[in-house]
Amino acid sequence: DLAEIARAKTLGIPVIGELELASRWLRGPVVAITGTKGKSTTTTLVGRILEAAGRRVMVGGNIGYPLSAQVDASTSDTVHVVEASSFQLETTDTFKPWIAALLNFSPDHLDRHPDEASYAAAKMRIFANQESQDWAVVNADSQEAMQMTRHVRARVVTFGVDEPADIHVGRGFVWQRTSEGDIPLLPVAAVHLQGRHMLSNVAAATAI
Repeated sequence: DLAEIARAKTLGIPVIGELELASRWLRGPVVAITGTKGKSTTTTLVGRILEAAGRRVMVGGNIGYPLSAQVDASTSDTVHVVEASSFQLETTDTFKPWIAALLNFSPDHLDRHPDEASYAAAKMRIFANQESQDWAVVNADSQEAMQMTRHVRARVVTFGVDEPADIHVGRGFVWQRTSEGDIPLLPVAAVHLQGRHMLSNVAAATAI
């Protein structure tokens, strides 16, 4: 638990979690998704979108199979779509997603994390090792998420239902904003998941 992790760190004992260990052996790129809400839905949607696009995909992490169960089947063209919880991220060191997404942020799991700052720091581990050629996908509707990611090194793509964003919702479509104008990507009528939060998950998956 968190107390044992803190004690090990105090004693100088390296702490490696399952997500960290497994990621070191993967051959294909990693898409990692975190947030207080919507992780499982968005992770599932991304997996299905990539499969429909003809990509070789494995979905897991905090949903379905653990990431370590994907190692043997991993190839250079396998995209690993990973739901990453704060508990998993807090024990990462070299974990480096090609695409990392922060869906939203609000205080949670404070029975496990000592305070909100520690919870936020654990979430931000998802971006810690990214570089300029990587991607950070961030919810423009979440002031907390936007504030937290203002200094990430990766290229940022925003999504939003209410706020202007690179991937945004309006006029019956999910749109991509480009220098030449908006491009319609998906009719909202095709989204059968109900509720604004579900539409936000769809926008996030589309952005990824």
